[in-house]
Amino acid sequence: MLSSKKETKLNPECRVTIGTAAGQGRKLKPVVTAGKKWHMMKARNKLWPRTSAVKFNAVDHPFGCGRGKRIKSKIAKRNAPAGAKVGHLRPSRTGYIR
Repeated sequence: MLSSKKETKLNPECRVTIGTAAGQGRKLKPVVTAGKKWHMMKARNKLWPRTSAVKFNAVDHPFGCGRGKRIKSKIAKRNAPAGAKVGHLRPSRTGYIR
């Protein structure tokens, strides 16, 4: 049934789809709970909820531990001047220990 409810003449040699697609507006309903969102993301193989790197522990990520939650690298550059060489000085490795 057409939404306009008017009689329409069509060329018999043309192939057309008449009407609206089924399931339209399915994604308009709001996601009410976090569990529902989690299952939706799990079905799509997405990482959710995404955790910020500064919230990790220091052994899990180079930006981990936060140290006051200022978001920038804690590793001093090798060619930094003497006053700027503070923090992790030339670590041999960073990241998760496996």
